[in-house]
Amino acid sequence: MKNLIEIFFVIFISFSPLIRIEVKLMLSTLLVLRNLKYIKIKRIDISERIGKFKVWIVICVFLILNLVNELISILKFNFNVQATGFSIYVIICFILGYILSKKYSIEFFLESLEKIIFISAVISIISFLIILINPIVVQKFISYNYYHTTHKTIFLNNFLMNNNNMPILRNSGIAWEPGAYQFLLNIAFFSYLFFLKKKISLLKCLIYFMAIISTYSSTGIVILLINLFLFYKRVSHKNYFKIIIILVGIPTALIILIPILNKVIVEKLFSGGIGLTGRTDGIKELFEKFDIELLLGIGNYEAFIYKFRTFDSYTQIVIRYGSIFLFYLIYRILRINNLYITAIILLSFTNEAIWFFPLITPFYYYQFKNLKKGERN
Repeated sequence: MKNLIEIFFVIFISFSPLIRIEVKLMLSTLLVLRNLKYIKIKRIDISERIGKFKVWIVICVFLILNLVNELISILKFNFNVQATGFSIYVIICFILGYILSKKYSIEFFLESLEKIIFISAVISIISFLIILINPIVVQKFISYNYYHTTHKTIFLNNFLMNNNNMPILRNSGIAWEPGAYQFLLNIAFFSYLFFLKKKISLLKCLIYFMAIISTYSSTGIVILLINLFLFYKRVSHKNYFKIIIILVGIPTALIILIPILNKVIVEKLFSGGIGLTGRTDGIKELFEKFDIELLLGIGNYEAFIYKFRTFDSYTQIVIRYGSIFLFYLIYRILRINNLYITAIILLSFTNEAIWFFPLITPFYYYQFKNLKKGERN
């Protein structure tokens, strides 16, 4: 139970908008200090090939890049508390990710995550249906601001509000917005299907399906299709499941998905939706203002000063730490050795700047192996 609570806190610190960055830094640091015994530094034989180096090299490179960027800012007589705090928080997140990868096997980590997120999915669907039927009820909930957006919350579920102070009918769940929540739902759905040891529950799959669809996230729906392929593989040996999927499931899914795909994908591509233009404008601005700096990044201070209009992980990493570090992190994700989870992470990176979250950083160190449940790496 203690481990489950700890993983819940990692999820909450990572995705909840209710916690300020200063509090996230403090809580993440406490988790690191609590688990310091899992950090074991061993001598690295320099004659070994780079591919066999301990994953500590990620943290070492990251620390150096952070220190260089901050040093340059100080030498320019520039200092920004927010930028420095963010730099420290990201370092702590990477250290915490390493610790979690050593404390828990990837199987135990994902199975625990799935148990927590399934409860969140149930709460989010009930909340979404209530708001769908009676949107006015959300006015009774607690209000808060998250950067430039206004929200209502019941702690474990958040509601994004429009300019008329009415709820936007998209499922944000425990996260600050639907595009972030879809990652939690999809990775939990994957974990359920991949590590399933008992008879598959169609009800549980339906709950995940409904929760992901209700986010109206284009990235989430694309990843859902990947998970549905895994679902089909898990039940393909049962003929009656095949019949249900072909005769009922596929037509139903198409009826639901086509209008949503038209709304969240086609409109973004051809009607200049804010999600698409916000990302493309930021990328365009990035290449217009910088060239050689893209190799090593411009640092957090400069990134905060320029206030780039990018929402994805890829451009945020390039802006702050450079393309070299981006390629290294992609390499670490590819080493997970599981196409499904690699696709879920890399596709979600196109939608949200979640690359440094404590829930994400363990995946830079994990690899899928034949591990027994709960066994440490």
